[in-house]
Amino acid sequence: MSRKNKTTWFLAFMAVMSSSLISTTAFAQPLPDPVPRVTEPPPPSAVQSAPQSNAFVIDRAAVEKFYADSVAAQLAGIDETVAFLKKHAHEKLEATMKVISRVHGAPQVQKEEWTLDKRQLILKMKEGARNARVKSLKTNLLSVKFSDDGKQAKVKNTTFGVSLVRMASPEGEAMLMTAEQSMFCDDVLNLGPGGLIQYETSHCNAELTFEPKN
Repeated sequence: MSRKNKTTWFLAFMAVMSSSLISTTAFAQPLPDPVPRVTEPPPPSAVQSAPQSNAFVIDRAAVEKFYADSVAAQLAGIDETVAFLKKHAHEKLEATMKVISRVHGAPQVQKEEWTLDKRQLILKMKEGARNARVKSLKTNLLSVKFSDDGKQAKVKNTTFGVSLVRMASPEGEAMLMTAEQSMFCDDVLNLGPGGLIQYETSHCNAELTFEPKN
């Protein structure tokens, strides 16, 4: 396969792979303030100056919203996707991807593997969006394990999606393809400032099938 076609496949892949690698505006739920135990009612001044609890934890509802919002951002467009990434991906994000790609009518199978940081991911997402548009996307949570302190969640999930992709044919001509995506990911979510959920790591295995659009 030519270098040109490999690059085209990569950009198409980045455009349809983003569901596991973007964060959302989901926030963890605050813990209730503890009930004070006093023998005498505190003076009004003490009540007014008492600090409010800022403790947050990740719960199941926040994780579900996190992934639902990530899908909504992608369907809305690249601007929304990039905005989420900039704000909600951890600055030290590490995203790894192992991809198997197939093109209808082509005998070869493409295998690729990448490791991307936050900056690289955003750049590749922008490049890929020039050639693709997400039509449908759905993420299913397979398992969620929380840390004892409620500050971290390890999530196994699958994503299925369909996108329209412009890519080069073996003859170098532009053609419109339908890309079907099936992906499994292991993600680690942590709490950021103010209880904001952020990706720390995301390790994914994906299969992509490209077919000419009818």
